[in-house]
Amino acid sequence: MPYYGNRLGIADADLPMEYDVGAIEQIVATPYRGGAHVVFPARKIRFVRGAIVVFRAGKEEAPAYGELTVEHEGGLLTSPLGADGELELEGLEVGTFQGRVVYAKGRCAITIVVPDVPGVIIDLGTMRCDGEK
Repeated sequence: MPYYGNRLGIADADLPMEYDVGAIEQIVATPYRGGAHVVFPARKIRFVRGAIVVFRAGKEEAPAYGELTVEHEGGLLTSPLGADGELELEGLEVGTFQGRVVYAKGRCAITIVVPDVPGVIIDLGTMRCDGEK
């Protein structure tokens, strides 16, 4: 109906599981004999997993129960670190990013490289950063 709010929606179940659609419904009022272009943006979900070890005083140690903060285009992403330095981030795209690890014994800077590989879960393996003195 023209001039009134018309509810338009999509069935998110029709999209592949690796895509996230923010809003699945929009209300649109069109002019008489007019139309509307409605966009439902979808983004590919990507999880980045790995572990961090810190090289400090000639030894490697896990930054147990610390926190990783990564700068990217959308702002900052954070991940708590597990007992062995395990991490998981959602929303990190392909590219090279600078991060900062803060844990009980100190902090360190780390470079994270996310490769362009298919899949929802990307395993980066074990990454190393040098502890600050």
